[in-house]
Amino acid sequence: MINLIRADMYRMIRSKAFYIGIAFMLLIIGTSIYYVETGAIGMSTYSDIEDNESFLSQADELYKEEGLSDAEFMKKMRKIIRNSEGYNFDRDMYAHNMNLYYVFICIAVFSIASDFSDSTVKNTLSTAISRRKYYVSKLIFNMLICVLLTIIHNYLFHYLNILVNGSKISSDIANVTKMTFMQLPVMLEFSVMLSGIAFVTKKISVFNTVSIPFIVILQNLIGLLQRFIYFPEKYFSYELQTMISKLAHEPSIHYVKNAYIVCGLLIACFAAAGWLAFRRAEIK
Repeated sequence: MINLIRADMYRMIRSKAFYIGIAFMLLIIGTSIYYVETGAIGMSTYSDIEDNESFLSQADELYKEEGLSDAEFMKKMRKIIRNSEGYNFDRDMYAHNMNLYYVFICIAVFSIASDFSDSTVKNTLSTAISRRKYYVSKLIFNMLICVLLTIIHNYLFHYLNILVNGSKISSDIANVTKMTFMQLPVMLEFSVMLSGIAFVTKKISVFNTVSIPFIVILQNLIGLLQRFIYFPEKYFSYELQTMISKLAHEPSIHYVKNAYIVCGLLIACFAAAGWLAFRRAEIK
């Protein structure tokens, strides 16, 4: 199994999908830091800046100014945000880490979906490697890479934000570490979920068709349930994007426990679904 993971690691550094994912991650970091905005893909998460008194008082004056070009307005707005008291921009960014989901898609493409599309899975299984060992090695590899990318993303963002925007709107390194590790169970769930989808769909084209809109569709369905069907509000706080946001904002021990239970159940469900599909699949 270790040899399979090593082989995937070697393939990763030669894979275009991996570098596309890294480029996308760097683009998210760069644009967010430059514009001092978190940005979001899928359901938007509440931003701390919307409730910051220091920002609101200064922004209100800016909105009253007339004759400003878009470039001038943006420049002044960036300055206001960078000088807002009590605002931690990096924490706000980590609350929107759902964006990393699309980076993780690239990992699942090169490590699993491409094996089926290129028929390399058949060659691997023909070398006395059992399906169980192959499946588990893929899960472990994807989980390790996704955890590594999350850690790199958060620390890289923290230090680049200090470099560009100064330390006034940055958390201390201890809090960055705390927020990062509290979010890891959700990131692991993303990894296993995408791995399971890849083993069910098999081909790259089908996998992309399902995985790319998956989160947005899921969020819309949850929104419809919340709007038209009675359901206790507290249960919607365990939606994936919401969990990422809440885990970055010093939640209660009770919430953390329940969030991790939800992540564990989802990991078990998607891992089981992927294994059942792979075990019964006809490998061509």
